[in-house]
Amino acid sequence: FGGCTTVQFLAGNCKKIPGGYDFLNKDSDPMDNLGHGTHVAGIVASTDKTYRGIAPGANLLALKVLGKSRGTISVVIAGIDWCVQNKRKYNIKVISMSLGSYVGYSSFDCPKSYDPAIQKAVNAGIFVDASSGNNGFFNGLSNPSCVPGVFSVGATYDANVGGPIQWGNPVTCTDSTTSADKISCFSNRNN
Repeated sequence: FGGCTTVQFLAGNCKKIPGGYDFLNKDSDPMDNLGHGTHVAGIVASTDKTYRGIAPGANLLALKVLGKSRGTISVVIAGIDWCVQNKRKYNIKVISMSLGSYVGYSSFDCPKSYDPAIQKAVNAGIFVDASSGNNGFFNGLSNPSCVPGVFSVGATYDANVGGPIQWGNPVTCTDSTTSADKISCFSNRNN
C-alpha cells in the first residue's frame, strides 16, 4: 500500500498515497484484495531500487472500483467523477484504468456509457488511459479504452526474450518470436 499500512493510510499518514476511497463498499478503506491494482500502481510509481516504476516521483490515489465480485460501470464512473471533483485538491493529472470489457469494440461501435464522465475528465485537463484488453483481438479494444479521448494501453515485449512464449491457462495464444516493442499476442489492438 505504497509503503504504508492500512492504519497509516486511514490516519492520513501516507505521503505517497495522500487519499482514496472504496467505491464498492462506500468507505474510506480502498485496500486492494486482489493485488492487480497494487501491481499496476507499482509499475507506475514504485521507488524500489530494483523494481523502479516509470514515474517514481508520482503520488497515487487509491480508488477501489472493482473487487472479487467484479464491479459495475456506474462504480467506475463514480471513481472518474471523484477524480474530476478532486482534481485541484490532489493535483490529479492522470486517471489510469487497468480494466475493461471482454468484448472488443472500434471507436465506431464503442458503448457510450463512459463517454460523459471521460469527456469531463479530459475537458478538465486529466489524461485518461485504459487497458486495451487481453483477449487477443486484432480488430477491437475493450471498453473504456475504445472511448474517444482515452489513450489505449496494450502489452509489448521490452526485449527479445526468446520464443515461443505461450500465454494463458489454458493456452490462448503463442508468440513464436519476440523482440523489443513487438505486441504480445494476447494484447487487443485496432486501428
